[in-house]
Amino acid sequence: FGKFPNEVENLFQLIELKISAANIGITKIEMKKEKLFLQFPEESKTEFYDGEIFQKIMARVSASKNKKLRLQQNERDLKLEVIMPTIGNERFAFSKKLIEEFL
Repeated sequence: FGKFPNEVENLFQLIELKISAANIGITKIEMKKEKLFLQFPEESKTEFYDGEIFQKIMARVSASKNKKLRLQQNERDLKLEVIMPTIGNERFAFSKKLIEEFL
């Protein structure tokens, strides 16, 4: 059948990214232009917030220069906003590497 179209490749990469994110407790992923948003579980999921992964994320946010990683809260949702240095298909690789660093 040949090579997959870019749209199909992007879908596969997105699915792989969502699986990686779910493995660390992230409930939702959004990519908007140069930004990545990782939504954390609801606050009642204390095992996530008391766990090692969340502590790694907080340490990374604290160490972030130029606010490339920052927390954002809207009503009940807590998200990590990440400014990605890359665009295009490289966004998936950057996002996956970031998520894997928290494991």
